[in-house]
Amino acid sequence: MPSCYDAEELQEAYGIIESQEAVDCVEIGIGPCIPTDPVEFAQRALEIGMGVGTLLAVLFLILGGIGVATSGGNPDNLEKAKKQITAAVAGLLFILLSVLILDIIGVSIFGFDFI
Repeated sequence: MPSCYDAEELQEAYGIIESQEAVDCVEIGIGPCIPTDPVEFAQRALEIGMGVGTLLAVLFLILGGIGVATSGGNPDNLEKAKKQITAAVAGLLFILLSVLILDIIGVSIFGFDFI
């Protein structure tokens, strides 16, 4: 089965698609092909979710740091920025722990390798 990431395999797959043989991904025309295998789909969704979540958490961490730096000694603004930093760190920990739990459950119980 061709991989959605390998260009040579995808080119070969187009010939297979024309001959009505099945492949393991579906091209939707607005980005990379979407895997039809549930395990590969879950892996891809997990990778995208981790990336977006981590990016947002780091962004909020930076914004909280800017808030602390620009609070000017105002206790309300300082407290708000500290809460934002705490929430960003908690979000990062949540992402890391959820990936760890999914990996433990997936590998030891179901036999899937998500990461």
